[in-house]
Amino acid sequence: MSLAHLFWETQGRLARRPFWLGVLALIVVVALANAAAAYYDPSGMDATPPALWYRVASLLLMAAIAWPTYALLVKRLHDRGQGPHAAIVYSVLALLLHAVDAVYPLETPKGDLLWPGLAIGAPLVLVVIALIVEGMRRGDTGPNAHGPDPLAQIPSGEPPA
Repeated sequence: MSLAHLFWETQGRLARRPFWLGVLALIVVVALANAAAAYYDPSGMDATPPALWYRVASLLLMAAIAWPTYALLVKRLHDRGQGPHAAIVYSVLALLLHAVDAVYPLETPKGDLLWPGLAIGAPLVLVVIALIVEGMRRGDTGPNAHGPDPLAQIPSGEPPA
C-alpha cells in the first residue's frame, strides 16, 4: 500500500497494523510541529492560555492532518463493514475543539478550564476512546462491501496485523 493511498484515499479496507502506523506517523508530524513551535517561541506554548499564534498554528496543523486522519479512519471503519459516518463525526469534533480554542481560549490566565473547555473536552475524550476502539477491533473476515480482507492479502511468512 502506498503512502498516497494510506493518507489520501478513502476507498477500500485497512488492517490494524497500517492503521496504527499511519496514526503514529501523524503523531510524529504533530510532535515535530510542536518542537518547531517550542524552538520558535518557548514561552508561547507554556503560556496560560497558550499564545494566540500557537493556538492558530495548532488549528492550521489539525486542519492539515484532518484529511489524512479521516482517510485512515474511514478505511478502518470499512474493514469492519461500516460506512464513513463515524469518521466524519470524529473529524468534525476534533476540528471544532481546535477552532473554538483558537478564537476563544479554553483556559483562564490562572490555568482554570472554562466551561467551553469542559463541554468540548468530553467529546474529545470520546474521539480518543473511539480511535482506540476502532484500531483494536478486528475487521470482517473475508471480503465485505468495501473490498477484500486486507489480511488475506498478506504474503506467507509475514505475521498478521
